[in-house]
Amino acid sequence: MDVSSLLARYDQVARANEGRWFALSREGELLALASSEKRLWSKIRRKLSGREIDVVIGYSQTAEERKTACLLVCPSMTVV
Repeated sequence: MDVSSLLARYDQVARANEGRWFALSREGELLALASSEKRLWSKIRRKLSGREIDVVIGYSQTAEERKTACLLVCPSMTVV
């Protein structure tokens, strides 16, 4: 999937899952959806079961978070 298509898929998933964390494969497949970053990583680990693939992680802010211009800082995860 090219970058513009992946970004469109990212926006689609974000709009449909307000206040949730999500992971997409490079092909745009929704790999995991969770209410917290910790649960998301747990689901990704189970789903991939040792395979290495590129994963795009996202969080869809709630309306309240968008109003307050909330900034999320996430640690760099190099090993899943």
